[in-house]
Amino acid sequence: MARGAIPSPPPARFPRDTALAMSQENVDAVKALFAAFANRDLVAAASVLDHEIEIRPGLVGGLEGTVYRGLRGNEQFGTDVDATWVEFRIKPHEYRDLGGRVLILGRAFARSRESGVALTNRRPGLLRFATGRS
Repeated sequence: MARGAIPSPPPARFPRDTALAMSQENVDAVKALFAAFANRDLVAAASVLDHEIEIRPGLVGGLEGTVYRGLRGNEQFGTDVDATWVEFRIKPHEYRDLGGRVLILGRAFARSRESGVALTNRRPGLLRFATGRS
């Protein structure tokens, strides 16, 4: 080392960013949940849902203020969706980590079982995490 030169510091060692890792886990859980819903796979949904989940939907029961609670509520939500809509899809386009919550931006498409009327709705969704599960 040349005289008067300042020695280089050792390479930085950063501890694992737990918040960042948890945020990615939350986003991954939301993606898995939407895939499970698209396939109507209750087992896969239950693997990422908290047993005390509350679902407050917009299209099914939204006007009535229906709240579906727990894993049985998730099952009932799926049953109600299928009873009301001959076709019901949610297409997420973007997931935004909000630290303990994930904002989902996308579109919902539904076709009424009774009238055949189709709806397309740009609607955000927000999932809040309590214990690392949605």
